[in-house]
Amino acid sequence: MGVACHILDLKSVELLLKNGADVGSIDKNGYTVLMYTALNTENGVALEIAKMLHDFGDVKISYINNDEQSAMDIAVENNNENLVNWLLTKI
Repeated sequence: MGVACHILDLKSVELLLKNGADVGSIDKNGYTVLMYTALNTENGVALEIAKMLHDFGDVKISYINNDEQSAMDIAVENNNENLVNWLLTKI
């Protein structure tokens, strides 16, 4: 799921979600699938995936990873303005 979110593969994300993928999963580095989505600069696609993840469950919006960053921090670093604005409405 993290890879599909990181490369912004909408079809794969949708398929994984429909087949029960855990949107709240956290990897060994403390990254959530939302954080992998936030690593991208393609504002529209990243936002669409973030909304999809949110609709399917607890995406851990305020979770802090091992680097002491949240999805918001990562989106800001990557100039993902659309995702930042959406995240602001969720926290």
